[in-house]
Amino acid sequence: MKNFDIWNTEKKKIEKIQNTSFFRERDILYIKMGLNIGFEQNGKTSYLRPAVVIKKFNNRAALIIPLSRTKKDGIYYFPFTFEKNIVSKAIISQIRFIDSKRFKNKIGVIGKKDFKELKKSIRDMI
Repeated sequence: MKNFDIWNTEKKKIEKIQNTSFFRERDILYIKMGLNIGFEQNGKTSYLRPAVVIKKFNNRAALIIPLSRTKKDGIYYFPFTFEKNIVSKAIISQIRFIDSKRFKNKIGVIGKKDFKELKKSIRDMI
């Protein structure tokens, strides 16, 4: 059973953050994804999950795709490597708009070629 009360307490702390995040498209960041409903992607430890910034709308908002290292195949998963010898999967079906208050820290950047292919995969899914 999920304990939403703990996540709600954490969301209240996130809401109070003064937004000073600097980020760019292609950045891979840890994001406070939280505790979500059903099949929606959750954060793991401390509600954090890595995600790639697909579109920066302004300094406070972006379109992101959560990442996973779980072996999954299909049109909803885009594999790429940004860490040495570690394959990450962008979970395209979980694309979402997010406030940059949720951004924790940058952990990498997706390569330009992979980013271009990822955006094509998003268009193909839609």
